[in-house]
Amino acid sequence: MNRCARRAGAVLCAMALGACGRSLPARQEVLALEASGAIPKLDRGPSLEGVDANGNGIRDDIDGFIERSYPTQPQRHAASQLAAHFQRTLLVDKSDRAALKRQSVLGMRAVNCVYDRFSGADGSKQPGVVVWDLEAITANTKPRLKAYWSYSKGLDGTVLSLPEGDTCVRPEG
Repeated sequence: MNRCARRAGAVLCAMALGACGRSLPARQEVLALEASGAIPKLDRGPSLEGVDANGNGIRDDIDGFIERSYPTQPQRHAASQLAAHFQRTLLVDKSDRAALKRQSVLGMRAVNCVYDRFSGADGSKQPGVVVWDLEAITANTKPRLKAYWSYSKGLDGTVLSLPEGDTCVRPEG
C-alpha cells in the first residue's frame, strides 16, 4: 500500500474512532489532506443519504472516489455495486429482519464481486482494502456510522451462505 493510501486509511480510521468519543484529527488537517488529494473530499452533511444527483444509489462524492481510484471498468462496476450496498445499509428498516437479511445477501454478493475483480496483482488494490475503503467513506459521519452499526446489530445471529459463481450485477446502459 502506498504512503498516501496508508495515511488516508489512518485519517479515515481516526474519523470513525472519533464517532466513539475519541479525538478527531484537527479540521484543518483534514481539509489540508482533502486539498492535497491524499484523502477524498467527502459529503459531511447531516443526512444519511447525502447528495445523489444521478439517482444511482451512491453518494456523488463516493462516485467520484470510485472513478478516481479504480482504473478498469469492471473494477469500477464492482466498487459501485458494493458502494450502493453500503449506502442501502444506512437506509434499510432496522426493525425489518427480513429486509436486513436481504440486504446482507446483496452485500455478500457485492463483496464476492469485488474479490473477483480485484486481485492485488499488477498494481490493483487488494480486494479487502477496496471493501474497507468503501465501508469507511460511506460511514463517514457519526449518524452514518450509527446507522451502519444498527444495521450490523440487526443481523446478530443471522447465518448466511457464501455466494457462488459470478455475483457481479451488470450495469445498466
